[in-house]
Amino acid sequence: MGFLHEELDKKLEHSGRQLDVALLRNMQPIGDVSAVIVPGGAGATNGIRLLGALTAIQEGKINTSEIILTTCDRPTTEAERKRAEAQGFKSDATEFELCLGAATSLLGDISWEESTLPTPYESNDLAKVHQGWARISTPHGMQIISLSVLSAPIDSNRTMPDGSKPRRANTQETFRAAFPLLDEDGKVAIVSHDTWIPYQELAGLDTFLLENNTDVVAFGPQKTDRLAGGSIQQPEQVIDEIVKVYTYYVNLLVKAETRIENQRRTQQYAETAIPDMTELRDAKMRIGYRDVPLTANGSLLHELRQEPLVDLASHGIAGQSYYSRRNATTGASIPGVDKPIYVRESVAKKLADINTFLASPEVTKFFGGAVEVYVEEGLRSTDMQSSLYHQLIPNSIRRHNPDLQEDDIHKRRDEIIAKPSTTDNPSPHATGGAIDIRLRAKPSPWTPDFVADSFIDMGHVDGDTGQRNNPDYFEQATPLADEDITAQRNRRFLYNLLTAYGFTVNPHEWWHFDYGNQLWAFVQNYQLGEKAMQALFGAVERP
Repeated sequence: MGFLHEELDKKLEHSGRQLDVALLRNMQPIGDVSAVIVPGGAGATNGIRLLGALTAIQEGKINTSEIILTTCDRPTTEAERKRAEAQGFKSDATEFELCLGAATSLLGDISWEESTLPTPYESNDLAKVHQGWARISTPHGMQIISLSVLSAPIDSNRTMPDGSKPRRANTQETFRAAFPLLDEDGKVAIVSHDTWIPYQELAGLDTFLLENNTDVVAFGPQKTDRLAGGSIQQPEQVIDEIVKVYTYYVNLLVKAETRIENQRRTQQYAETAIPDMTELRDAKMRIGYRDVPLTANGSLLHELRQEPLVDLASHGIAGQSYYSRRNATTGASIPGVDKPIYVRESVAKKLADINTFLASPEVTKFFGGAVEVYVEEGLRSTDMQSSLYHQLIPNSIRRHNPDLQEDDIHKRRDEIIAKPSTTDNPSPHATGGAIDIRLRAKPSPWTPDFVADSFIDMGHVDGDTGQRNNPDYFEQATPLADEDITAQRNRRFLYNLLTAYGFTVNPHEWWHFDYGNQLWAFVQNYQLGEKAMQALFGAVERP
């Protein structure tokens, strides 16, 4: 909001009342929306607001074919007449005519496709008030819909036929009138030239929009001469009111932008294919990721990060060592393996950030319920790595593939598990930078921490040591059964999500991701086609 402060400082040097806050001209483009809603006003107000909306559209800040105006009022007070005349409009013009003038001034000639001129205000019954509307077609193919949702001016002395005093519909009523004209799940831009609508009226509007699956993507004051419904005399008052009003507007905007970004990311993660990793798998076995050196002649080639290990539970990350419970790979839990998962602190922080994203309503809607990461392996001891490499994994391969020759068993073993660690060439899990991770349905507080059938379907068969474990397996396999399409989508989501946060995947295991170790550097260097990346972490012992 720095540009806003600059504009305010500039204008306050000249006047404490007339402000020209060019928010629409400074805001980032917000792309496609179903419609722009121009909130209500009196006199020339809606004409000015419409100009603001059209300007934003013309400048490419908003892409839409529809504008919804929410007033067709008539300027009846002396102040409103003067304001209308100052804007070049007829003082006895209806709000509708003022808006037509605004559209004409920017878009040129306009024509009617159909119209029902607004009916006179005879009642405060909103159902009757809303019946007047008109649709305008511009040369650019834009539809401008005008809704008559306001009653007679506030200072009118006349009484409605039903005996009630005229009143204006509040902001939420205005939006409720507009929503039937919007596409389902539409995105909406809201444009206003001032804060005549008291910002208190917007309380609860964000909830209403959420309930209607509609996104507010912009609030845009263009010219401010009245704030929160009252004239401002002193610059200090202007600043105070600006802070109150814009804080609320910006909070709504940030919330809406976050929702839109989360929707975009969720869709992108699920739809972007995992790249073909055939050559990467070959390079990993042929060259070896330990080609990324840590030491030479007993000395470090570069300074490694001395980053502490942390228990994932301390960062709110669920998990338990895979080998601490009965599992299909070894057939039973391994004695002496602790349940807690330890990783480098930066890895834990990244996972916490990922969980924050997963907790968003957009991801919850995508999966049909709340999900979270579940880590099944982090730091692994040298003894444990040696036992897995020399005994447990080969035995598992033999059990699942009884016809394999011993050479093929050893080859497959080397694909799926690293050789035991050495100080200058540690296995990935010995660095605290490797994790075995899954997504699971978030359990309720009263359910056990581990529920086997709570994992999101990744097309995984526990204990399988075959090609199905390759991250890109479902990208290569055709045709796909319905359940495989779901697994493909979920694997894509996990892969794209983790890589977006700086992890790389083991090309032989869809669940194994790395950050900061030699395998992480190797994969990045291979993908970049250069040897620019160095490992950040060496071997580390659990405290």
